Amino acid sequence: MLFVVFVVGFVVFQWLPAVETNLRMQKRLDQLNTELSQAMEEKRALESTLRTLTQNPFAVERLARERLGYSRPGETVVKFVSPQTNTNPALIK
Repeated sequence: MLFVVFVVGFVVFQWLPAVETNLRMQKRLDQLNTELSQAMEEKRALESTLRTLTQNPFAVERLARERLGYSRPGETVVKFVSPQTNTNPALIK
């Protein structure tokens, strides 16, 4: 009887690190799968943007106007700036 208890204890003692390693690896696998899903979604979005920019010349023009402030000859560019507020607590009464 004592021998059976010893064998069972030995087996459990040997399996415990393997179970812990398996749980740790499963958690890491879940993290990597989440990262992979996010990267694939970003890839799809970038491919869509690339496809739009290579197939639609108006999209390139729109980006140049928005990001670089470009305009066609004879056009006037109007930029709207948000008003800045004073957030210095020493000046607020």
